[in-house]
This record gives sequence, C-alpha cells and structure tokens, in this order.
Amino acid sequence: MHENGIAGLRLRKRVVTTVSEPSDTPVPDLLDRDFTAAAPNHKYVGDIPYRRFEQG
Repeated sequence: MHENGIAGLRLRKRVVTTVSEPSDTPVPDLLDRDFTAAAPNHKYVGDIPYRRFEQG
C-alpha cells in the first residue's frame, strides 16, 4: 500500500478526555518518572483509564 500511495481510511474522531484548567497547579512528580522498585511493595502507581459506555 505504501509503495502505491494508498492509505487507510480513518473514520473515528480523536477523543479529548482531559481538558486542563489553566489556573490549576501541576501535581509534583514524586517518582521522577522512575517506576522501578528495589523490592516488592516499595512503590505504588495507578492509572485511571477512559472508557466510553453506552449507558450510565
């Protein structure tokens, strides 16, 4: 497809899940983006996934 200049059609729009408030203060990065731990139960991190549901 690349050699012939053919591209796939993308029908979905990009979903914006977070709209930041300009007056909010940024949260400090306490782990300094280092997620490796010396031992089990030493560092805990979490994530809130965005999921779209049909109802509620």
